[in-house]
Amino acid sequence: MKKKQIVAMATGFFKKALLTGTIIAAAFTGSFAQCLTNNLDIRTGLSPGPTMMIQGVPDPFWIVTAKSAIFAPSSPPIGANAETVPPLIGWGSLTAAWICDNQNHATLTNGAYADSPDHMTFGRHFTLCEDGEVSFDLTILVDNYIKKITVDGVVVPGAPSQLYGNQSATIWNVPVFTIPLTSGTHLLEIEVWENNDEWRNPIGLSVEGVLTSSSSILVDYSKAGCENYECPPTACSNKCYWKVEGNNILNGHNIFGTLSNDDIDIHSNNTPRGIITKNGEFGWGTTSPTALMHINCYGIPVQGPSNIRFENLPPGAGNILVVDANGYVYRTETDVASIIGGGENTMSMKEEIRELKTQLAELRQTLAAGGVDKYNTLVQNELYQNSPNPFGKETSIGYSIVNMQQGAFIAVYDLNGKELFRQAVTEKGKGSVTVSGDKLVPGMYLYSLIVDGKETATKRMVVTK
Repeated sequence: MKKKQIVAMATGFFKKALLTGTIIAAAFTGSFAQCLTNNLDIRTGLSPGPTMMIQGVPDPFWIVTAKSAIFAPSSPPIGANAETVPPLIGWGSLTAAWICDNQNHATLTNGAYADSPDHMTFGRHFTLCEDGEVSFDLTILVDNYIKKITVDGVVVPGAPSQLYGNQSATIWNVPVFTIPLTSGTHLLEIEVWENNDEWRNPIGLSVEGVLTSSSSILVDYSKAGCENYECPPTACSNKCYWKVEGNNILNGHNIFGTLSNDDIDIHSNNTPRGIITKNGEFGWGTTSPTALMHINCYGIPVQGPSNIRFENLPPGAGNILVVDANGYVYRTETDVASIIGGGENTMSMKEEIRELKTQLAELRQTLAAGGVDKYNTLVQNELYQNSPNPFGKETSIGYSIVNMQQGAFIAVYDLNGKELFRQAVTEKGKGSVTVSGDKLVPGMYLYSLIVDGKETATKRMVVTK
C-alpha cells in the first residue's frame, strides 16, 4: 500500500527569489561535493551492510535524549550515543539494528522494573546547508509503544501516538511527512513508552528511515572524509544575506531582494536590526513598526519641503518636538494638548495675537494721519528674538532702547507668569544679554523688555538639552 504523504505548511516559509544577476550562493562544488545528498539514510546501526548488526557498540548517530529515572542507574548519561543491542524473541526484525541506552535495559533478565510512566527518547541529528523542504519516510519497530515523534521539539504531522498494544513485532509504517526547515542542524526524536505491566521490561527501538529533499542540501557524515564537513560559508537561501555581483535586471528593473510577499527582516552579525513589512511599514531597532514612513530624496542638496515624511501616524498625546539648526529632533516639556486642544497656553496666545492686531491697526491709522511723533513713540524701544532658539547651553537676547528715563531690564518667566530671573539694562542703544540654560529645564519660556516700569514687548524661547 502506498503511504499517504502529508505536507506541513510552515508560516512565513520563504519562497525562492528570482534574481537574474550572479548570486554568490549555494554552489557546492569541489572535493566535498560527495558530502551532500538529497537522500539521507538515518537507519539505526553503524552503517548499511553486515557490520550494522554488530551488538554492544555505540551507534554513531543515534543518541539518548531523555529517559525515566528507572533507567538512569549505571547508565550512560543523557546525550550519550545509543548502543546496538540484540533483539529479544518476538521483537521482530528490520534491516536496521535495535538500539537502547545499554545492554542491560534491553534484555529481559536484567531489565529494570519498568511501569507505564517509564520511557526513553532516542534522537538523531541531521544537517541542512540550505533552507528547504525535507520529507521523512520512517518504518519503526519498537518494544512497547511510541508516544510521539518530534522534529526540533514539535510533533510532526501525520505521526500520531502509536496505540498501546501495537508493539514488538508489529511494524509501524509512519505516514510520510514533509516539513520546511531552515539551514543548520536539526533533531528528530522518537519517544518510547513502557506498557502497563510492571515487570522487568526491556526497551528497544529499530528504525529504517530516509530523509529526502529536492536538491542536495543534506549532509551525509557517514561518507568517508565527511566526518568533519562544514557547510560552505557562502551557502545561501531566501533567509541568507545575499551578496550580488553585477545587475539583477528583471522586467526592466534592477532588483535586489525577494519577489515574494513576505516581510523582509534586516539582520547584521546574526542580530535582528529592523524590518520592512509586506504592508509597507519600516522599522529600525524594532520588528513591530506601527506606521508607514516615506523617505523622499529630491537630490543633493535636498530640494523640497523635507526628505522624510511620515504617513498614517496614529493620534495620541505627548510633547511637542522641535528641530535645531543641525536637524536634530528634541522633545520639549510643552504638551501637545495645551497647544492643539486649547487650554491656558492657547488662550494666552490668542489674546496676544488680538493685542498685536490692535496695535498694528493703531499704527496704520497713525501713519495714515501723518502722526510721525506718535509713531516714533511706538517703535523707539525694541526687543528681538533670542538666538539661537531653541537652545541648550546659552542664548543671546537682543534689544534696542531709544527712550529711557528711570531704567530697564529683561525678565524671564515660566508659562505660568512666574518670574525666574532678570537682567538689568543700564544704557540706551542696541545691546544684548546672555541667558544660560544650565538652570532651566527643557521647555518653553517667556521673556520681556521692561522700560521705565512698562512692558515694551514679550517673546517666547525654547530650552532643550
